[in-house]
Amino acid sequence: MMPMVDIAREFSSHGVKSTIITTATNAARFKNVIDRDAGSGRRIAFQMVSLPMEEVGLPPGCENLIAAPTPQSAMKLHRAIEMSFVIQHCPDAIVSDVRYPWAVDLAEKLGISRIAFSGSCFFSDCIAHYVREYRPHEGIESESQEFLVPTLPDKIVLTRSQLPDLVKGKTDFDELFEKLREAERRSFGVLYNSFYELGPAYADYFRKEMKRRTWHIGPLSLFNRELDDKAERGDRTSVNAHKCLSWLNL
Repeated sequence: MMPMVDIAREFSSHGVKSTIITTATNAARFKNVIDRDAGSGRRIAFQMVSLPMEEVGLPPGCENLIAAPTPQSAMKLHRAIEMSFVIQHCPDAIVSDVRYPWAVDLAEKLGISRIAFSGSCFFSDCIAHYVREYRPHEGIESESQEFLVPTLPDKIVLTRSQLPDLVKGKTDFDELFEKLREAERRSFGVLYNSFYELGPAYADYFRKEMKRRTWHIGPLSLFNRELDDKAERGDRTSVNAHKCLSWLNL
């Protein structure tokens, strides 16, 4: 959630009206910083939604992946978000996490663009794409035997033990991940919480060879320049600033 809020704040700092659709519990984590932005004249605000927790089989308050740590509970949460997603006013575009494939259907219905956000990087996504495309691990019997991932800018060698189960064989999540990939292909483009210099060859390769529009806009955390913004980003800590400074002065 933190990078998504940072994106909304970045957009609003350039004069773009930004609406963050989330639950009251999640909004409370970012209320102070959004209030400061709005007070400074930026057009940014929350739109609250309620999730049908009981209907999907989740306990009350299970409104983010921190509270839904297992794959099963995460899928239930995604379903609850899809069921409750409401747009009060038609926007110019929807920016959503890559894990919400239904967002592209909604965007197409509204006649607007959906831009996906990925917290990954060009390097890992290029590898993941070509492992799926060429399946160089098939025919490899040993989990420790090395194989080459073809066509990439560098010589990349992996072992089967380094691959997730959903790549090595059938899992309960195959259908979901195929929906994610299809939704990404149908999206206007992908925002990456990364920067070009981290992997220029793979950023170029992703655009040219995989034919995707992408923008590297990270590290998004650097948007938080004010001390209060840095201190309040994310969950509250059990140690306040005064205690930290006191410890440093010992």
